[in-house]
Amino acid sequence: MYNLLVVDDEMMIREGIKKAIDWEKIGIKIILTAASGQEALHLLQQNEINIMITDINMSEMSGLQLIAQCRSQWPDLRIIVLSGYDDFEYARESLRLKVLDFLLKPIDETTLQETVKKQVAYLDELKDKTKKEIYLHRTLGTAAQLNLEQILIKLLHGNTITSEEQQMLTAHYYFNFKESLQVVVLLSPAIDRNISQEYLQGNKVLNICIEQVDVKELGLALMETDRKIILILQIERLEKPIEALIEKIKSMLKQQAIPIPQVCIGSKSEGLADLHISYNDALLPLDSKKEELRKALQMKRSAFSQGQYADIFINIKQMLIDATPNGDKVMHVFELFAQSLSLFNISENNTKRYCFELISDAFFSYFNSTSCALPKGKLSKLMELLRTTGKNDTIAISKGYLTCLYAKEEQLSAQWDEAIRKAIDYIQINLNKDLSVSQLAEMQHYTPNYFSRLFKKETGQGCNEYIVSKRIEKAKELLLNTNFPTGKIAELVGYRDINYFSIAFKKYCGAAPTSYRKRARKG
Repeated sequence: MYNLLVVDDEMMIREGIKKAIDWEKIGIKIILTAASGQEALHLLQQNEINIMITDINMSEMSGLQLIAQCRSQWPDLRIIVLSGYDDFEYARESLRLKVLDFLLKPIDETTLQETVKKQVAYLDELKDKTKKEIYLHRTLGTAAQLNLEQILIKLLHGNTITSEEQQMLTAHYYFNFKESLQVVVLLSPAIDRNISQEYLQGNKVLNICIEQVDVKELGLALMETDRKIILILQIERLEKPIEALIEKIKSMLKQQAIPIPQVCIGSKSEGLADLHISYNDALLPLDSKKEELRKALQMKRSAFSQGQYADIFINIKQMLIDATPNGDKVMHVFELFAQSLSLFNISENNTKRYCFELISDAFFSYFNSTSCALPKGKLSKLMELLRTTGKNDTIAISKGYLTCLYAKEEQLSAQWDEAIRKAIDYIQINLNKDLSVSQLAEMQHYTPNYFSRLFKKETGQGCNEYIVSKRIEKAKELLLNTNFPTGKIAELVGYRDINYFSIAFKKYCGAAPTSYRKRARKG
């Protein structure tokens, strides 16, 4: 759909042209009118106009003067001249100014409609050609596009770029440094030990994203070296919410039997300089949860972040074997395992494989440690069940098998520390909610006094003190890595009163939240 501007100093002619034709039917979305050349120039500056119909003989500024200015500022504008004067000089000058059609008044509606339809057809053909060129350039990875991606990756990671790179973004790639942008990160399911297959899968996702984002001029899609797909979306060009675009991409991936990626949406960025904030906002929740999992698995940061998921799974298996025959600890390890499947976006088939392998190890380890006879057919039955299940059902069935295995186990000696662990897990997940010692004690079926003594014995901190410290830690993380206002951060960490949050934060950190953010980012 295109936009049309009608310029004529006679109102009846302007309105007549506007109402004479069903413009939308022939591909015109918006039709604007101007009573003079100056008004036309103003509308051209404020709107994206594709076709202009202008009278020649107008007061103040003639149609030819208007066309001359348009040609210098908007060389691709499609111009049709409308005149009541059958004058050769007008026609010759119009041709010199690359006017596409010269129509005499009174104009026949059918002729006018066919003339505009011809321009719409040309613009459609040009758009299709441009889209094909964009798609080819992006998918073939031309040097210019690769250079653009490298500059944007610098900005995504908060690195400064040179003045030459800034000029390249604005002059050659038409990026506006103050333009509103938003980052979306797509994480494809991991394929263990098969880097070439992961790369191929990532390229398939990238090509679909290019088709839906770059070709439709909504922004730019690129792939980082770790195979994350990043969409840098130009907010003002989106006609529908970002979620609608993501669903369209997912639908296309599903049609081509490509595994659906995990989607992380960042906050709105007010310009390229703050692009890294939107990128951080997209990945922060996932990174935080992964860090919590790493600590729970007691893995070194380098081994956790650089290794494939298979390495993490080996660690989980060993933890489960070490926990045998303590049923509560085994179930805790399984919960960590279930979290890891989600955080690393493990595919459905790999989820089945990992679940079966883990449950098999749990069975053999349990019956070996208890000297009981291994029941026949249990694992075969599990394998049969997992053949037809989805990812979530696979996890649920596997958990059910473990629960049945340890149903008769009594772990009284570990009961108190298990209660505190559950309370700590609950606190970590629900920092944004109202938390109290009474509430946590009730969940574990203890009196508040007894629960408080157990909590301090296990953690070395009072329960309320622990909750406040975790809230402040989370608030510091959000202040450093997002652009969320202080009031929003206060809500996210469980404070309903922003003044009380500021007092608590200053007590722990020695500075008010806003001052802490400014000082940390400067320094």
